[in-house]
Amino acid sequence: MKELLSFSGLLLWLWLFPMEGMLLSELGIERSINYFLTTHSMTLLAFLWLKKDFIDRYSNFLILITGFLTIFFPYFKDHFFIVLFVLGVSSAFLVLKAVKSLINLQNPLLYSAFGFSIASLSQFVFCRWQISLNLKFFIVGLLPLLALIPKEIKDYELAYPATDKRYTPFIYFFYLTGGILYSFITPAYEKACFFKGFEVFYYIAGCFIGYLVLKFDNIFCLFGAIISGLLAFSFHKVDESLFYNLSMFLLQFAFGMIEIFIMNHVFQQRPLQKSLAVIFSAMCLGILSGSFVSLYLFNYASLIVLFGNITMIAAATVLLFIEKRVKKEPQTVTNPVGETAYSHTQKSDYQKTEHFKARLSAKEYEVLLHIMEGITYKEIAKIMNISESTIKTHVKRIFEKEKVSDRKSLIEKVMSTHEDR
Repeated sequence: MKELLSFSGLLLWLWLFPMEGMLLSELGIERSINYFLTTHSMTLLAFLWLKKDFIDRYSNFLILITGFLTIFFPYFKDHFFIVLFVLGVSSAFLVLKAVKSLINLQNPLLYSAFGFSIASLSQFVFCRWQISLNLKFFIVGLLPLLALIPKEIKDYELAYPATDKRYTPFIYFFYLTGGILYSFITPAYEKACFFKGFEVFYYIAGCFIGYLVLKFDNIFCLFGAIISGLLAFSFHKVDESLFYNLSMFLLQFAFGMIEIFIMNHVFQQRPLQKSLAVIFSAMCLGILSGSFVSLYLFNYASLIVLFGNITMIAAATVLLFIEKRVKKEPQTVTNPVGETAYSHTQKSDYQKTEHFKARLSAKEYEVLLHIMEGITYKEIAKIMNISESTIKTHVKRIFEKEKVSDRKSLIEKVMSTHEDR
């Protein structure tokens, strides 16, 4: 599938190249991640203000620039920091386009888990492929171009868009502490590992187990990642080969869970561009901060990791308590990505339409909820698993009962009725 291919290609490009991947290591370039993430995180944040038309107009050109600079990177080695600064900007548009393409799939979260898995296994194989370095750069440079394969990308907008920022501090601290911990564990693990590369399967397991856990509760997935990270930190302190291996396995499992959690969070918010900007920039800034801590505060890094984990557990406990109280209200709504969700926007829409529930049938009321989300009849039909003509019949009956002539009038009536109450 084209969407899965472009998403997997994006991940593989990031892991092999700018995120201190094997290609830069083979060129002898160190601390490259700091140059890349500085402009990458700033560009992601800029998506909060950049117009959608501007992004759509220049995305393909910037993706081409990303591929071109990757292919010819060995020839720019003496000026690598400038190239990485530019790649930080151009690749942010690649990230947005690849992630947005997933939203059109029937179950984007499941495809995300497959994307992470395919990229992980491909990285494992690629690192053991004995070919020339220039050829490696050429192949990796083609990966961003997968996002240019023609595909329908329709990012529907909710009638009342909102971006939930509650989890942003967790993501930042997780990647801050996780990055520092990874720099601790890696040297010891490489000397004591039973089979190099086996940790990939724990990362994949984390992705799929995280996907299953998310069907029940977001917070449990977050807790699972944090607890796995804490155990990895604890096992690292035991000077035995077995525990070094367990430490790396648990850390990879934690990264798998948190990354599928991030994708779920992004898919549930609208507009997706702003949701991605908030959560992905927090992730990048966390990695960047961890890199600086490892470089300049190495003697205090262990204490920072412990404090970060304890802080996240305490905050997650408070958030769990708050969410459990909110979820006592029966306000379940099926969101457009095929999962059951309880976002603030959906709860708000539910309350606005509740006054109309008595006059409408169960199906008509469900259609009304989706109309308030601002999505098309075709998308509503896909969500409800019925034909588009049936949706139009329900809409016609809603119009007749509420004495309106079109969607705009219906939405205005819902809003005005809610305000009058």
